[in-house]
Amino acid sequence: MTVIGGSFFFKDAFDVLPAQLPITFVGSVFGAYGDVMKFACYCLGTLASLDRRGKSGNKVQEALRDSWFEPYYVRLEDACAALVDNFGRWSDKSGFEAIGDILEDIVDRHVMKIRRGEEGRYSIYVHHPSVGP
Repeated sequence: MTVIGGSFFFKDAFDVLPAQLPITFVGSVFGAYGDVMKFACYCLGTLASLDRRGKSGNKVQEALRDSWFEPYYVRLEDACAALVDNFGRWSDKSGFEAIGDILEDIVDRHVMKIRRGEEGRYSIYVHHPSVGP
């Protein structure tokens, strides 16, 4: 293991082919943060059904204030609203890509960076709070 740019670099352990990615911790990380996003979507759907979408002062917004998740929650709310606004007119699944982009941004910013290298291999740089600036 070496440290590159403030992140742990596990080249030997995680330099894998794309087909092998699900058996590494990558799938688990995306799954865990995906679950956070899923439950946030449930919460947003409930608030929208109660006509409380985006209303300041609700307990969810208070709980998220100054949280690492707050900016992602706001983006997720906008992405979900766009999906609902176009409900019944979806020609494909592309409208859901915004949610996937948010998930990728969370993982990239807070957990790890994944870089595609030669021969379809990926290198994973894991962020760790005790290393770097």
